[in-house]
Amino acid sequence: MADEPTRNTVNRREVGYFNLSVTALVAGDNGPEIPVSDLKGANYQTTRAVGKSGGAGSIRRTRRTRGLRTYTNSLVFYRSGWLPFKARLAAIAKERGIVDEDGRALIGEVSFNVLLTYSWLDDEAIQTIKLEDSQIIDESEAVTEGEAPNEITVGLDTIVNCEKVGDDLWATL
Repeated sequence: MADEPTRNTVNRREVGYFNLSVTALVAGDNGPEIPVSDLKGANYQTTRAVGKSGGAGSIRRTRRTRGLRTYTNSLVFYRSGWLPFKARLAAIAKERGIVDEDGRALIGEVSFNVLLTYSWLDDEAIQTIKLEDSQIIDESEAVTEGEAPNEITVGLDTIVNCEKVGDDLWATL
């Protein structure tokens, strides 16, 4: 590995403080915590596509729909962190009987919450984001030549992204 220290990133921007915890869900409730190590960063995005409609032949908008929410999230691991994380997901899947017809663990069917707490390098404000009821939907590896470690980007399908905006107050788009 290169001698320079690696910094964690959130949405591809370096952060000064970074803490991430992952908790598996059992029947919708918190279950075992899944250890996370050698994580390069996390990415999250929430969008809402609002629909508008008018009356027949009308040029005026008469109503607006609530909109469809889309959550685009991913975790970026180094290979040394991804393999133990994947092994823990596989063990949880096996314990719960989430296997295919050949007995292989279906890690994409294990649901978990991701709690991300961070602050930017130039701002001391702590931000807390929760990616609720996430499942892995893809993984891709960026292989580099030289001493740089391989990075695994793990795409997540999440039910809702929310941000802590007060002591016990969470908000979403």
